[in-house]
Amino acid sequence: MELREQAKDRIKRHISGKKVAVSWSGGKDSIVLEHICRDLGLKKNVWVRCNLEYQQVVDWINENAPEGLEIVNTEQDLQWLAENKHMLFPQHAEIASIWFKQVQNEGQKRYFKKNNLDMFLVGRRKIDGNDPGKEGMDIDEHGVLRYAPIYDWRHEDLLAYMEYHEIDWPQFYFWANGFQVGTGPWAAREYTGSIENGWQEVYEIEPEVVERAAYYLNSAADFLNK
Repeated sequence: MELREQAKDRIKRHISGKKVAVSWSGGKDSIVLEHICRDLGLKKNVWVRCNLEYQQVVDWINENAPEGLEIVNTEQDLQWLAENKHMLFPQHAEIASIWFKQVQNEGQKRYFKKNNLDMFLVGRRKIDGNDPGKEGMDIDEHGVLRYAPIYDWRHEDLLAYMEYHEIDWPQFYFWANGFQVGTGPWAAREYTGSIENGWQEVYEIEPEVVERAAYYLNSAADFLNK
C-alpha cells in the first residue's frame, strides 16, 4: 500500500498539466502500472504490436485489456521475417534490442506524435536490466518522453502488489521461460539456445505458428519435417 501511494504521488507530480498515455503490453509491469493509473483516473492506454503475435496472446488481450485500449500495429509479418532472417529468435542482445526499437519504440513514437502527447508512462524497472533513466525519466532522440514510476521496485514488490490486489497472471508467464521472455512477438523470443530449439518452444505453445511459418522459412519447414 505504501508503494502504491508512493507511485501515485510520483505520477501526479510528473504529469501535472501534461497530456499522457500509459504504455500497456499485458505484461506484469504494465498491468500493475495501469492498475495504479486507473486509481488516478488515467484511462488512455496503448498497446504496440506487430503481426507476429501469438493468437493466444491476442485473444487474452481482447478479453483482459483496459477499457478503451488503443492499438498501434507496426506490421512486421512473416514476409518481413523471411526477408530479415537474422531477426529470428535473437541469440544476442544486439538483435533483441533491434526488435524493441522497431516494434515497441517505433509504435510509441508514432502514437506520441499523432496524439501530441507530452509523456508516456511505462512499466520499466531497473532490476529487469532496463535503463529507465535518472529517477525513471528518459527522453529519446525522437523527443519521446517516458516516465517509469515503478523503476526502482523489486520483483518481490511487484509480485506482492499483484497478490494483494488479486490480479490474475497472464497465461504466457507459465509457458517455457515465461518470466524471462515476457511479452512480445513470438519471433523475438530470446534464450532459446538455437533456432531449432526456438521452433520447438513455439510449437509447444502454438503449433499453428510454426505451420504458417513453414511456408516462408526453411528452418520452420525443416523442424516440421524432423
